[in-house]
Amino acid sequence: MDRDMDKSVEGIDKNSDKKRMLYKIVHRVMMEKFFLKQMDMSSETMEDFLNKWKVKELCGSILESVDERGRFVARMMLPHIKPFLLELEPEPEKGWLRGCYDYVLAQIFPQKREDGRTDIIETQKQSEFYETEGDDSARGRLFLLQLLKGMYIFEKDNVPFDPTMEMCFLTPEEITQKGYNQEYLKLLRLADRKHLYEFMRLGTEVRPYNTLGHIAGVHYVAMYAVSYTHLRAHETGRNLVCRLLLEKKKKEK
Repeated sequence: MDRDMDKSVEGIDKNSDKKRMLYKIVHRVMMEKFFLKQMDMSSETMEDFLNKWKVKELCGSILESVDERGRFVARMMLPHIKPFLLELEPEPEKGWLRGCYDYVLAQIFPQKREDGRTDIIETQKQSEFYETEGDDSARGRLFLLQLLKGMYIFEKDNVPFDPTMEMCFLTPEEITQKGYNQEYLKLLRLADRKHLYEFMRLGTEVRPYNTLGHIAGVHYVAMYAVSYTHLRAHETGRNLVCRLLLEKKKKEK
């Protein structure tokens, strides 16, 4: 009996530790300067918002929103956070998840339209890697995307690596030591400020095809698994994945 009780207490302690760890990461990403600027919030206002909606306590429910592999499922998490998203903006016509997906799609491919036309559909300000003023009409979607960013960082630290689910970028040390090019830096900015990974991850839930599995797999192979002798002459792994991503973008335009 005592042994069973000890195991139960240990399980509770581990869950509490994970909840604290998740909230610490979520809090950190919510306080990123570029994100606060886009949300048109001060750090104090964001702190008040997180406390008002008890996001720290919600992290317990978020931790349960996982599949059999322990990876987060956005649609399972969504009911827990809908109330405070609605304080930020009305629910998008196609729902929160598809609304976030379409929003990022318009940011990454500003000339892409669902009807196939290529009219410019965003201003110059919106195309500057999230470094300008925020869009008040999209604050709920931006908050959800940033929350997902924090969740996926936590997931990466706590779930076994899967090359079809994760983008394992070069570390700052590797970039410094091995050199880099502007295309790779652009890719990093897209991932950090344009929610590129969150966009692809949402795509696995709202679209019939798995873009993430393809791109993450190519990225992993190019960065870590392919011998340079099998690549183009004078083309490194990091150049290859950047070229593939940019060529894909040009084709979709």
